[in-house]
Amino acid sequence: MSAHSKTGWGERPREPTRFFWTNFLAGRNVKIMKQDRLHNAASNICKATQFMRLCIFLLTLSAVCLLGCRRDALGISDRFGGAKNVSLIASPQTVTAWRTIGSFTSITNSEDLLKHFNKSGAGVLVPPDLVMQLTNVLLDKRSYLNVADACIHVPDLVLTFSNGTNDLDLFFCLDCRVIMVKTGEGEKGQPPLTMDSDLAKTASSKLVHIMKKVFPKDDAIQSLKGN
Repeated sequence: MSAHSKTGWGERPREPTRFFWTNFLAGRNVKIMKQDRLHNAASNICKATQFMRLCIFLLTLSAVCLLGCRRDALGISDRFGGAKNVSLIASPQTVTAWRTIGSFTSITNSEDLLKHFNKSGAGVLVPPDLVMQLTNVLLDKRSYLNVADACIHVPDLVLTFSNGTNDLDLFFCLDCRVIMVKTGEGEKGQPPLTMDSDLAKTASSKLVHIMKKVFPKDDAIQSLKGN
C-alpha cells in the first residue's frame, strides 16, 4: 500500500512526536524572549528617565550657580556699607590692627569659627604712612573683583578704623583674598553680619606688604604670599 493510501489524498504526513516538543519549547522560548524584551524595555525607559532627571538637575544647578556667583559691579560705598563708612576709611583718626583669636587655633566646631571674629590681645597702632597706603588700596575700585564665592571665610586679621566716635571693623582673609566689612551684629552664637568682597591679586599683594610692616615679628603674617 502506498503512502497516499495511509494518509489520504490532500493530508500532510504526520510529524513525529519529538517535533511537537521542539515546537512547544520554541514557542515557550519566544514567549520568554518577548517577556524579557518587555522587561528590558521597561528597564531602559526607567534608566533613560533617571538620566534625563539627572541632566535636568545638573543644568538647573549650573544655572543657579551662575546666577548666584554673578555679581553686578558694586560701588565703593556699597562695599563698605554707605558713605559714612567710606568717609571713616578715607580720614580716620586711628587704625588699629589685630590678629584674630581663631588665627592661632584650628577649627573643630562652630565656636572655633566665631573666634575668627574676635580680636586677640592688644592691638597694634598702624603708623600714619601705612594708614594712607591702606586707604588708597581700600578705596580704589580696581582693588575688587565683581564676583562672589560660596566659601565660608575665616578671617585672620582685623583692622578697626576709628574717628573717635564711630568704629568700623574690617576683617581680612588674605589667603583667600577676601575683605569682610562688618555691617552689624549676628544672632547669638553666629558670626557678625558682613559685606564680603573678593580682592584683586594686586590689591591683596599690597595689603600683605602693609601687614608685614605692621606685624614685623609675626611669623604667620610674614609667611603670607598675597597671591
